[in-house]
Amino acid sequence: MNTLFVRRASVFTLWLWVFLWLPAPALAQAPNDGSAWCRFKWGLMDCAGESCQAARHRLGLVIGGRRYSPIADLLTHPRLRPYELYLQAALPQIREMATASPEFRRAMIRMAKGMPPANLEPVLKYLFDPPDSESTKRTDGTRLLDKIHKITQSTNLVRALGEIGVLSHDFTGMTKGLADGRDPAEQGKEFKRRAADFIARRIGDNIGKLFDVTDRLDPSTSGNLFEAWLTQNYFPQAIGRMHLSTKGLKGTYTRQIVHSDNLMDGGDGWTIVEMKHLRTSNSFDEDQLNQASNYANLIGNQIEYAPKGQVKKPIKKVIYVFSSRVAAEKNAPEIRSRLGLAAEIRYIDRSASQMLVLKGN
Repeated sequence: MNTLFVRRASVFTLWLWVFLWLPAPALAQAPNDGSAWCRFKWGLMDCAGESCQAARHRLGLVIGGRRYSPIADLLTHPRLRPYELYLQAALPQIREMATASPEFRRAMIRMAKGMPPANLEPVLKYLFDPPDSESTKRTDGTRLLDKIHKITQSTNLVRALGEIGVLSHDFTGMTKGLADGRDPAEQGKEFKRRAADFIARRIGDNIGKLFDVTDRLDPSTSGNLFEAWLTQNYFPQAIGRMHLSTKGLKGTYTRQIVHSDNLMDGGDGWTIVEMKHLRTSNSFDEDQLNQASNYANLIGNQIEYAPKGQVKKPIKKVIYVFSSRVAAEKNAPEIRSRLGLAAEIRYIDRSASQMLVLKGN
């Protein structure tokens, strides 16, 4: 018994010595083939430059070569390894999220298993090596900060998918027809929209969970999720977005095509539904104010609209739904000054877990 104990203790000591003292540069040439040695290499390289104490704390040592760090498991997974370049571009953010969230790690693996390679590559590139925003192409500093922000939001989106129990076949469904008529960047953007729709379906009517997720996402994705959630839970009768050309219409408009978040049949006319997920009580920007003015012109001039497969009717009303009472109260005066009684303003009350009408309508 003592002899066996001594042998096991010796093996443990050898592993511990190698883990703590073998120089990381010596591992750089190790094969990236997903083997235990490869995961061991990535585990050490992941914390190169840290003290041994920090390395032990960050990685955790698992004897037997199965797992050396969360990030090592991701970078060396057979389905993700071909796209290592994109993951390396976001290594700090991925490492932080992979260490903190097992749900993120599971979702990444299931994404890799469920998506066809033709879809997986553009999606991973868009999420973790995102293109520059038009407004941030001129300054290196702002470009870097913008990229870091986008990557952080992408890791939060994947984490949210993991938290609601996404499976491999769910990713297969989300990418069906993704490449049809879309360039790689558009595929990534469309995937984020579909992911938001999927999360909204899984959340159900849980308002607390909705805002727990949206508060961690970028404005565009959180807006898509908010719209999808509201449609499913409060406006299931809505028929979709309105796309109305203003060419030749009576009145003055700031856009050639007026778009809405959603549209409902109000019986004698159409009701536009606008959903505003605002994190602060900031006032509407110029574009949002112009949108309200365009709606006022459509209603005031009794413009008729015929969605595909629907009867032509005049546009009669606009419902605004805000993500908080504070945001609704802040913007209500500008909305009512343009639309008058044709506007109805609502908001989501987190404490009451319901949608309420703002007094004054």
